[in-house]
Amino acid sequence: MLLGYSHPATDLIQLIFNGKDIEMMLDLNEIFTRTIYNRIKKEENKLVALQSPYINITQNNITTRLLPRWKQVDSKNINRRANHINDGFKQLKDENIDALYLVYPKTDNFKRHISIQNHSQEQIKMVPYSFTFINRKGKAC
Repeated sequence: MLLGYSHPATDLIQLIFNGKDIEMMLDLNEIFTRTIYNRIKKEENKLVALQSPYINITQNNITTRLLPRWKQVDSKNINRRANHINDGFKQLKDENIDALYLVYPKTDNFKRHISIQNHSQEQIKMVPYSFTFINRKGKAC
């Protein structure tokens, strides 16, 4: 549906229509993922693939996976996201990726990235995503 169109409304239309049926159940994780995907700078030597719920970025033979989640993070209590963290380490171990970033909305309690290391010395990062691009002098960039 709507192949070849890149207008931002296209994403919303694809989220509302499921084949020929209209569905108004919008998944905030999906909207957040598509927003981040659309904001990633496309470069000639960089492959950016939306494979929902992930975004894979391959550049210089290094694959980085972004896993956006529309959940709140409290930097003083990251154990509330233990299932995401454990899943991230499992993906690093089992899949062909070099780095994994858990991306959450930036809030007052989550302003800086958090590096987490497991017993195998593998590392993932929890990254706050800012929506500052929406309100720059009243224009979307």
